[in-house]
Amino acid sequence: MATKVLISAAEAIATDVTNGNRNILSVAYVGGFIMKHLLPSIQNCNDCKQIICGNEEDPHNLFISFKEFSTATSHLNYPSGLLVTAVGIGVTLIENFLNEASCYKKYN
Repeated sequence: MATKVLISAAEAIATDVTNGNRNILSVAYVGGFIMKHLLPSIQNCNDCKQIICGNEEDPHNLFISFKEFSTATSHLNYPSGLLVTAVGIGVTLIENFLNEASCYKKYN
């Protein structure tokens, strides 16, 4: 049962990423932060970079492009749709775990 829920959530997140749904924009921003910390460890692997790096024109990266303080150069990281989907799945899992915790239910 949990696997079906996770697969359903993953499909929904992937659709949101592809469509640039506004609910996924903050997840993409977090994905950019994660990407920043992953890049030094994969600097010699172009395949790895293709998996985690996106570009400014990707719909899910709209919020990140608005956060740039300069139009001349890019200082922020633009994650791929695959990385954003993975981060979104991670967030969904954490939310599900918390919803099962009695202490979380007590405060929310």
